[in-house]
Amino acid sequence: MLSYKDLVYDSVQPSRIGHSCCTSSPFACYSNLRKRKEFNGDGDTPKRWFTSSGFTSVAHSCSEEKKLRSRVEMQAARNAEAKYEDLETWSRGGGFVHNLAQVDETVVVEVGAVVHAYALIGPNSHISSGSIVGDHVVIGSNTRLGFNVSLQNCSVGDSCTLHNGVCVGQDGFGFTINDKGEVVKKPQLLKVQIGSFVEIGANSCVDRGSWRDTVIGDHTKIDNLVQIGHNVVVGRCCLLCGQVGLAGSSTLGDYVVMGGKSGVADHISIASKVRIAAKSAVISHITEPGDYAGFPAVLAKEWRRSMVALRKLGRRGDSEPL
Repeated sequence: MLSYKDLVYDSVQPSRIGHSCCTSSPFACYSNLRKRKEFNGDGDTPKRWFTSSGFTSVAHSCSEEKKLRSRVEMQAARNAEAKYEDLETWSRGGGFVHNLAQVDETVVVEVGAVVHAYALIGPNSHISSGSIVGDHVVIGSNTRLGFNVSLQNCSVGDSCTLHNGVCVGQDGFGFTINDKGEVVKKPQLLKVQIGSFVEIGANSCVDRGSWRDTVIGDHTKIDNLVQIGHNVVVGRCCLLCGQVGLAGSSTLGDYVVMGGKSGVADHISIASKVRIAAKSAVISHITEPGDYAGFPAVLAKEWRRSMVALRKLGRRGDSEPL
């Protein structure tokens, strides 16, 4: 008898069977075969099944097919239930904690929060409702997660604050074009390391690394709606204002300040003690401390001179040639 996995429509080569049927379920293929009268005279036994290797002649009755589907559905339901069987209600807050997680007894896990297997949470931390702490995530002491925070593939230090909707440790935006001209995903398998005394504003995102861990240094403060791409390294005591974007594999030194809506291109390095004006774009390495502005970002005093010259040029009027 064919297994459930055998009854899969090969969507890569639909022309092999000359008709299109539902790719989401092998049982739709059974229905289409019935419509196309691919049956023996009894109307019950299929003459041939289409599998991943092509049409195959089998003796498989409708009743057997229904039993197979029933067993598959029951097993899927049991697996879903088993995933939650090991979750226990936490006494401080009423949230769910997996029995393989290591959570200090002083931690508060509010109703609706979930701590998954092998997570480690230090003393006096607080997990608010709707937040998810994924497998193997490490959280230090005195750290607070706001509502609907998602943590996976990461470690968070002591005395950190992650505001509502922060997402840490999801895949970075990494794709390439293969030999067939298709867009394929690059593996994103590393982690995010967040230091101590870090604050991350609401709905900001920090992607996991692909060739090196994404790192945020101690005492760094991040505003709302900030995007930090994969493999980014942010130094100590940095300030990132709202809607800052750090493209993949960029590096910030210590005490870097970035104004709102400013951005750094991929694989760009910025030295320590650099300040970037709002809406500026850094597209080349900055090796010296100082203030930078504009697109592309240059020394602020140079940018100001350029702006003055541009205004004077505009005041000449249309009658005066450039």
